[in-house]
Formats: sequence, C-alpha cells, structure tokens
Amino acid sequence: MPHQLLTHELNEVKNIIKSCFQRFIPNFNIEISPKCNYQAVQSIDRGIYGQVYKAALPQTEGFVAVKELKSFKHGDGRVNLQVVRDLGGLSLFKHENIVKLEGICVKGVVGGRTVNPYISLVMELCECNLSIPIKRRIIKEDSQRKCIMTHLLNGLSYLHRNRIMHRDLKPENVLINQNGILKITDFGTARFKHLDTRTGPYTKFICTEAYAPPEQHLGMRHYDESFDMWSVGCIMTELWTGETLFPVSALFNITRIIIDLCGEINEKTLPGVESTEMYEVAKNYKPGQKRILERKLSEEGIPLPAIQLISQFIILIRWQRLSAESALSHCFFVLISDDVQDLKGLLQ
Repeated sequence: MPHQLLTHELNEVKNIIKSCFQRFIPNFNIEISPKCNYQAVQSIDRGIYGQVYKAALPQTEGFVAVKELKSFKHGDGRVNLQVVRDLGGLSLFKHENIVKLEGICVKGVVGGRTVNPYISLVMELCECNLSIPIKRRIIKEDSQRKCIMTHLLNGLSYLHRNRIMHRDLKPENVLINQNGILKITDFGTARFKHLDTRTGPYTKFICTEAYAPPEQHLGMRHYDESFDMWSVGCIMTELWTGETLFPVSALFNITRIIIDLCGEINEKTLPGVESTEMYEVAKNYKPGQKRILERKLSEEGIPLPAIQLISQFIILIRWQRLSAESALSHCFFVLISDDVQDLKGLLQ
C-alpha cells in the first residue's frame, strides 16, 4: 500500500541517486518531491522497467505522462541502475527533441517490515509513438519522412555530443507531441560516458533485437555511438516499408539475415568479432552473394537519396557509419522538399 516517505527515507533516495551520478556528472543535484500529486486517467504503455499512463494534474486542466518505475532497489539491496539511468537522463537533457521531464516524485510501498521507494517520472504528454503511424501506413510523403529524420538526428546528435549512447532506439521509443515535434524517450538502457574515455567493455545483448547492430548480436562488448546509428538506419527504412528490416523469427537467426543483406562477417568487416563466442556461427555462414541491401531498398520503392543515407547507417564496419551530426548534412536533406515542418499530420 502507498506510504509517504519519511524525511530520512527520502534523503536516502536522494543520496543514492547523487552518488550514482556524481562520478559522471560533477555537482549533480536533483529535486524530488515526496508527494505524487496526479491522478491516473488511462494506461499508455507497460515495459520491463515500469508502467506509463496519462495523468491529470491537480487544480489544472492539464495532462502529463507519468512513468512509474519499478522498485528503486533490487531484492538484495542493490540499486536498480535502469531506474537511475532513466531518471538521471531525463533530468539532465534539455533539448527540443528529447522528451521533457516536468518533475520527479517518490512514494513508499510497504513490503513486510520495510518501505520500498518507488520513483515516478512526470513528463510532457505525447500523443503517440512513431510505431503507430508506421504500422498504420499513414506516412505518405517524403517530406514527412525528412521531417522525422531531421528531428530524430537532431535529438541523437545532442545526446552523442554529450557522450551518451541511447542503446535502445526503436519506433516505440520515439514519441510525437501535440505540436508535431518528435521526442526521444526511455533512457533505461542508456550509457553515460561523461568523464569516461573507455569504449567498453559495456553490456552485451542490451538493445531490442530487431534494431541491434551486428556487434550486439555477436556479443561484442566494445562499441560506441555508432551503435545507435545502425538503429537509426533500421528506423528510417521502416518509414517507407512499414516493416522491420531485420525481423526477429524463430526460424532464422537474425545474424544470418544481416549477413544476407550486408555481406560476410569476418575480422575485416567487423574487427574484434573473432574473440566472441558467437563468431563461429557467423563465420561458417556464407551468403549467396555480396551485399544486396541497396537492391532490396530500391525494390521497396525507396528513393535513391534515402537509400544512400540508409546505406551509411547500415554498414558492418562501425566506424564507417555516419554520425548523427554528419548525417544532417547528407544530400537527402537537400533534395527532399521542405513542405512538412512538423508531424501534426501523423496524429490521427
């Protein structure tokens, strides 16, 4: 049952969060309210890290999205890092294409003789996520696709400039607000690289399978921001096809699908792969022909400038993938018209 945290309990939560982030962010500080003054209206989404619902604010006619995160601590007392990452990330980011954090509150839930703190993130309410217009096939114009990619790359460029890898980009984690502005959300698996010059080892098998780069499928633990750029290429392809480029199937290993489209995986095309436990699977699978990704995209009716851009995201050698900032200067954004400035037309 809900229980308002006592002062010392609230201070403990604040101190744990602060200690988790200070090694990355000097002078990190955060305000947390002991009162969760909102009323749930309807459920929006439920994920492995918590539930999101539309909520009414007291004494106003406004609505917000509230993400009730799971317990702040694991059963053995360890801090739930997914909760800290999501909370800390949204509290730090200030960008038009990153979902805005309106507030943070914490409540206690009694479990036996202890009171466990549960954190809620109060965020701006967005009308839908990008998977909805993709699945409904209502993205009809290339100018709409250009607008989506401009917003997405602007937000991602901001994250990467601040040395943050999202690590789970997919249409469900890209929102559209009532003004037609695209917003990146869900930082539960993000990696904060502030004051950290390492390129690993990082967590393996962390991204949603269909949007994960080959280095993840093969269990590699050294990667960088190019991880996200592969995911961007997968999302961009769906704007035309309405379907995932690398579908997850019980019948086919997704690594084989990647090899079929992108070519053979070996020490030259994916340096470092030879030291992974999954390498033999990839090494022994030979595609029928060389890279055919561009041909497949052309058969889907995707225009040439878009194919050229996607091809610079979906590439095995990770340091050859275009960065978010560089991608914004690609000819795709020059040759496609500017008829659409926002995404209100997708809010059906």
